[in-house]
Amino acid sequence: MGNSIRKEAFECIITFPKEIQFKINNIKVSKDSALIYFKPPKNNINFDKITLTFNNSGKDHFFLEENIELNKDLSLFKIGSDEYLQKTIEIDDNTIIVRMNKNKKIKYILLIIPRNKLFEE
Repeated sequence: MGNSIRKEAFECIITFPKEIQFKINNIKVSKDSALIYFKPPKNNINFDKITLTFNNSGKDHFFLEENIELNKDLSLFKIGSDEYLQKTIEIDDNTIIVRMNKNKKIKYILLIIPRNKLFEE
């Protein structure tokens, strides 16, 4: 039958200090993993600490919640001439990357998960 993307959408929500729903912007799939990019609803989100929640509503319910400090242990990441501050968190077999501009405003959040959490095979 091949692969089909599960019908339910993954959600990315900042639940603390204020609830903010992010939208899926892009999904890239490789042999082993899926990269899901989420964009904020506005470009001025700037917090020192957040609680980030990822979930879907499928039969194989996926839920991940993490408290993240956005002012410590940041790295510099370049895409072309654009520079981002980046916070990377690894949890089990998942990776969360929060990329911010130099003013620490969140540009997007990237969730990297094993491919089998995205596809029904």
